[in-house]
Amino acid sequence: AFETHSSPLYITVSIGFASLDRDKDLSANNLVEMVSQALQKAKKLGRNRVESYKE
Repeated sequence: AFETHSSPLYITVSIGFASLDRDKDLSANNLVEMVSQALQKAKKLGRNRVESYKE
């Protein structure tokens, strides 16, 4: 928590990530979509967590 003039400020972080397999031919758009799906999963499961993309 961070102290402010009136009360503590609590910050949470949700992170989504994906890893690349060098043998697969993925575009940048595909990678962004994979990361986006992982981030949405992290938020759906309660926020303040890290989730990876799984096929």
